Amino acid sequence: MTTTRVLLGAAATALLLGLAACGDDGDGSTDRARDVTAASSLSITLQGPRSTRAFTLRCEPDGGTWPDAAAACEGLRAAPEVLEPIGIETRDLGVITDVPVTITGEFDGRAVNLAIPARGSSTRRVRFGQLREALGAEAFDDAAASVQ
Repeated sequence: MTTTRVLLGAAATALLLGLAACGDDGDGSTDRARDVTAASSLSITLQGPRSTRAFTLRCEPDGGTWPDAAAACEGLRAAPEVLEPIGIETRDLGVITDVPVTITGEFDGRAVNLAIPARGSSTRRVRFGQLREALGAEAFDDAAASVQ
């Protein structure tokens, strides 16, 4: 009987601890999942043949020096995978872009450290196109023109 009480007591304790872990986060929220609108701050560096220029992009609230920050934040929220690092690749298929891009900082609570060089593989070429679209193609082209 004592063993049964100990087991029931342990089960009750585990249940209570589990319920406590699902409780209030201190801000009135009970959801421990990542908030997709968490504050984000990115540094976007474009390196052209004439100069290098660093832009900032903040989301929630949207702002910074990146052209059309609101559209860029919306694009990145819709496709956050474009900020994921690209693995090591050995195959160089030629020129990807005249303006290599480096993005560092934090987006939706995740660290970002992405570099797309001027030359690279087809994976990097595709990622560059996706990134350009997410940041806003027109805004990206305007920013790239500033370092040409």
